[in-house]
Amino acid sequence: MTKRTGWLATLIACTCLSGPALAADAQTAHPQAPTQASRHLPDPSAFSDQDLKQFAQARDTIVQIQKRYAKQLRNSQGHPKQSMQLQQQARQEMVKSIKQSDIDLATYNQIVQLARHDKDFRGRLKSFL
Repeated sequence: MTKRTGWLATLIACTCLSGPALAADAQTAHPQAPTQASRHLPDPSAFSDQDLKQFAQARDTIVQIQKRYAKQLRNSQGHPKQSMQLQQQARQEMVKSIKQSDIDLATYNQIVQLARHDKDFRGRLKSFL
């Protein structure tokens, strides 16, 4: 997986951590028209370099968790109950890894949302990844 593809996949996959609000925006990584969510984005300057370092640390761990569960999920196709259990376990591990990275879940999700909608912020964030 290339860095760019991995980056976008991680952003999209992280919507599972933030519930319906971000999942509704997961249609595309670059929306063409402002959505209600994009009009209510946090101010990019609200995030310090330390916030972005913590985000990057959590993201690295999440990528590893995703890789670990991806094969298991592929193997569980045709077994919906097992797939749901694996997805729940993966989500729980991801949330735990975020918290262990000294960043709260709300801040992590705000960074994901802002990176999805703000090209300049996305560029700033990429320098930490």
